[in-house]
Amino acid sequence: MRVSNHIETNSLFLNQVCMLAKFGSRPLLQSIGLSDDNTLDRLAALSANDIEDLAIGLGDAFLVVNMDSLLSKLDGNIEMSDECKAFLARGASNKAMKDILGVYDESLCAAWRNDVGVSRIFRRRTLPDKQYKAVWLDLEKLPKPVQAVDLIQLADKHNVSIGAMWRELISGEQHDSKK
Repeated sequence: MRVSNHIETNSLFLNQVCMLAKFGSRPLLQSIGLSDDNTLDRLAALSANDIEDLAIGLGDAFLVVNMDSLLSKLDGNIEMSDECKAFLARGASNKAMKDILGVYDESLCAAWRNDVGVSRIFRRRTLPDKQYKAVWLDLEKLPKPVQAVDLIQLADKHNVSIGAMWRELISGEQHDSKK
């Protein structure tokens, strides 16, 4: 990488760090090793010209960003919680993942789902007719907002997928709101 590329990259990185220092994200900066308040105050006070001068002063000394970690996370190699594993193993749909666990990346859900593996009984996306009433009675008893652990327990009790239950809950809420 040429020196000018290092300067541009350093300038972008420094700009972001200075903005975080200035606008109240100091705990984040402290977690990556910038814990001295004096240093953070100095970074927060830098102007755009000061940042550019600092980047030029660094020359070809490149501020290292761990791209391997970034690429790993972008490829879906993010560690998932035990609750998330249990949720996916019981056939949680992408919608349920988003609404209950806050996982918005559908491709990440798909990658995790492949890692976890979903047994056959939890792959169905609708409630079986014979179990519909019993599942609905239990779903209606759940406290609001619905928690992942409650759906996991009901999935195990009735051998139905979380995705199917969540679909019914969503459609039931939409139906109730139209009354």
